[in-house]
Parts: sequence; structure tokens; C-alpha cells
Amino acid sequence: MVRPAFLALLPLLTLAPALPAQAQWIAAGRWGNETGFRYVQPGRWMVLEQGGRVEMSAEGDNHLGRLTLSCGAGDPRGRMMFNAYRGPGMAQSVLSPEQPGRETVTLIIDGQPFTGTFEYRPNDRYWLADGALTQDFLDALAGGVGMEMRDASGESVTRFRLTGTGAARAAIARLCGI
Repeated sequence: MVRPAFLALLPLLTLAPALPAQAQWIAAGRWGNETGFRYVQPGRWMVLEQGGRVEMSAEGDNHLGRLTLSCGAGDPRGRMMFNAYRGPGMAQSVLSPEQPGRETVTLIIDGQPFTGTFEYRPNDRYWLADGALTQDFLDALAGGVGMEMRDASGESVTRFRLTGTGAARAAIARLCGI
């Protein structure tokens, strides 16, 4: 017996392979645009290439936060942005956008730590790390199984599975040369 919920999702499933290149995160777990999207499980890394830039992004476990890595041909060291986070793990600054708060974050990929500093942008509610993409980090990401994000006190912020990172890594190498 076919369930009504499945029948309601069937049109969306047929649209999923035909998503436009401009697809992006439109809500927790949704990748595409308002007229055609697909559900994406946490830890599935999605790639967007447009306008001479590439970005790869995924949501953390239970859709807790989204990490986006991006770069362009003229910005080879790239940046990391962490947003859509509603958990208690990272301090949120009350400083103005001109004086963003800083948070030391460690990303641990299969036991290998990578530490960096994020600046909090309170008006936009995201953390940003410029110049954060190194070859060692991207190679570990592409070959890894899981990644944990920890805040300055060592507390877990969220975890990411690393599904699809190999293809995303190849796009960054091709466009940015990292």
C-alpha cells in the first residue's frame, strides 16, 4: 500500500535531479530554491559554483548549525562561515559589527585537530573566519568520515558527517588552486 505522504513527496523527488545551478540552502534540510528543492540529510556536503566562486556547505547533526567553506580564483585562502546555529555551544557577542567578538574553534576531523578564530557578526548572526582554507585541512576533510566542532572551552558545538566532501574538495582545487 502506498502511503499518502509518499505520494505528496513524489513530485519533489522527481524534481531533485533537475535542480538549477543556483541552488542553495533555503531552510534547514532543504537545498534548491523555493520552486524546486530536495531534502538533504545533515552531513551531506553540497557544492555551489557560480560567478567565479565555489562554496561547499553542510548542516551539522540534527540540523544544528551550517558550515560553509568558500573561495574564488582571486581569494585562494578562502573563508569559513558558521551560521544557522541555535545551540548553547558558542558565545554570542553583543559587540557592534565594527568590533565583532572572537571565538576560538577547533574542528577535529577523524582525530586530527584544526584550530582557528571566528569573528561573530551579530547583525547577521554568523561567525566568519577569513583565510581559513588550507590544503591540509581540505585534504583531511575530503578523506575524512566525521568532523566535530568544539568551542574555546572544548565543549562540542556540533558534529558533521563528511558525505560528499571529495567532490566538493575537487571543485575547490579546480577553481581556487588550493
